[in-house]
Amino acid sequence: TRTVEPSPAPALKLDLGDGRVIELMAWPVAHTNNDLTVSDPATATLFAGDLVYHDIHLVLAECQWQGWLDNLTALKGMGFDTIYPGHGTKTDMAVLDADAEYIKAVIPLMDAAATPADAKAAIKQKYAAYGSDYLLGFSVDNYFMNCKKAP
Repeated sequence: TRTVEPSPAPALKLDLGDGRVIELMAWPVAHTNNDLTVSDPATATLFAGDLVYHDIHLVLAECQWQGWLDNLTALKGMGFDTIYPGHGTKTDMAVLDADAEYIKAVIPLMDAAATPADAKAAIKQKYAAYGSDYLLGFSVDNYFMNCKKAP
C-alpha cells in the first residue's frame, strides 16, 4: 500500500478487474479540507486533483498552507512517474517541489503587501510565466479576506 501520513486513512483500493487496481486517497488540510487523489500503482501515475498545480497560480485562500506543504512532502515519498495535476499540464515529481516553493514564497509576499493589488503585482512579477490571472485574483482576494492578519 502507498499510505503515507498525513493521509487520515489507508488508500481505498478499487479492483478494476484483469489485475488492475486504482487507489483513492483523501488528503486533509490543503487546497480544501479533503483533496482527493487517484493513483494507478501499476503505472506509477497520480491524478492529483487540486492538490497539485503545474505552472498555474495556486489557490491559497483556505489558510491551510502548512497542511498543503505536508501533503506535498508525503507525495514526494510515493514515487510517481507521471502526475496529472488538477490545474496545468501533465508533469512529473519535480512539480511537487515547485508547488512547495510557490507556497513558501507567495505567503510572505501576500503578508507583506498593503493591498490585494500590491500582492497580485508582486506575485505576477515573481511568477510571470504562471497562468490563470483568475486563480491569482481569487486566491489573493480571499487570502486578504480570510487569512491575512491585521497589522
